[in-house]
Amino acid sequence: MGFIDCKQARSCFYRKAKLLYDLDAETSSLILSQAALLLSRGSLSLTLIASQMDSVWLTIAINHAEISGAHRNESSSSTHHSNHENPLKRLWWCCIIQDRLASLCLGRRMQIDGTRFDISSHRPLGIADLRDEINHGQVFNRTLKSHLIGLLEKFLHLCLVLSTVFHLTPVQAQPLPGDFNKTLAEIVAVKSQLREWYKDISHSLPHLINPQGGSPLIKDEGDFSTINLYFNTVIIYYCSAWLVLCHHERLCLVTQCNSAHHPLSVYFTAMTRNQREIEEATLALTKCFERLAQLGAGRVLPGTVVLCAAIPLTLHALDCQISTTASHYQLQGSDQELLRQNLSLKCLVQILKAHYSRYDVIDLIISILRHELSNERLEDFYTATNELVSDSFQWKSLLSLAPKIYLRLVYSTSLSLSKSRVAKDSDLPPTLRNSVHSRSGAAAAPHLSHGRDWSFDAELGIDVSLAFLPSDMLFHAGSV
Repeated sequence: MGFIDCKQARSCFYRKAKLLYDLDAETSSLILSQAALLLSRGSLSLTLIASQMDSVWLTIAINHAEISGAHRNESSSSTHHSNHENPLKRLWWCCIIQDRLASLCLGRRMQIDGTRFDISSHRPLGIADLRDEINHGQVFNRTLKSHLIGLLEKFLHLCLVLSTVFHLTPVQAQPLPGDFNKTLAEIVAVKSQLREWYKDISHSLPHLINPQGGSPLIKDEGDFSTINLYFNTVIIYYCSAWLVLCHHERLCLVTQCNSAHHPLSVYFTAMTRNQREIEEATLALTKCFERLAQLGAGRVLPGTVVLCAAIPLTLHALDCQISTTASHYQLQGSDQELLRQNLSLKCLVQILKAHYSRYDVIDLIISILRHELSNERLEDFYTATNELVSDSFQWKSLLSLAPKIYLRLVYSTSLSLSKSRVAKDSDLPPTLRNSVHSRSGAAAAPHLSHGRDWSFDAELGIDVSLAFLPSDMLFHAGSV
């Protein structure tokens, strides 16, 4: 085709498709909505994210879908749907999926909220709507298609829960003092919904993938890898939703920690539970990426899934960077121990490398990492934990000892992705702005060493600039 890589091909296709749209080459609202929906997924370049063109195209898709009457599909009590209604229903629920993923992965405001469409009163897409797909096409066999449709049903039910999650966690929101108890109660209720969803999917699908061992229902290796790819993709979205919710809860707790209206015992219990849930969600999220890498699926992930890797990547990189620095200056630990502890980091870095030629948003993730783990930022972490930083340091220590610094890190990472630039202090919620003040009298943070002979760097096969971060040259096409 004459293109250097997928990014160049996508950019060329985008320009031509946009030109056709600008020239009014198509008049059908249904087709325009479908095309705009595809363009919203193809707008993950840095310049387009910066101008929020993904949201612009999604708005166009939703508006044309409404003009087509897609939002007026049958209610949950209706079982009849015509050949005309079926494509419209598919289109509308695709708009809902894209809307929820944009909120989850890029921090966009929900466009299809309760004031626009009452999701709870409508039946999501299911096997009845997609039954005609089972006998069409030759990419997947009938059995696998049936399982994938069942998984899609579960994912759409997750989207229903995500609606409540994003209603509670608006971007850059500062929790209000008077809403503290109400907000915490609402967060607990949404957590229960997430747990119920996971309980449902774990009871419905383990016979397909059977992660505990034994003989899975799907015998064909290719089919097994396919269902695992989509299953882990859905679980990645689920774990990311947990992190969004728990980080907002942590922000509420930190904001209200000095209030005299709430007993300390309430905070201690809530903070302890919140810490455990953040740790579990991050671990589960990382495990999903590791399983995808083991399946050989690390090169075919959707851009939204790659974006979900940014937070765990930053946290694992922080572990590596500070632990390594402390180990170097305190003569504790070993490179082999760091290798063992950072296999998860290695997996996440390799996933970024594998997708570098497909998504130029990875350039942004690299820039965010370089900024967040710069010497100046590491001084904040070191000052916050003082002499407790050692070769055993983990991001969990930062979450426990300096929650504002931790929240500043994760919110800054998320907002940087949303804005396609390194987040400014003014972008953060007010509680997290200037969270580190004068460092006078604080222990001096050690500077990073870039000249060490790292055993795990050699195994990773990358050059080292920030102790682990690949140089841009090794990310060019053909290097993976």
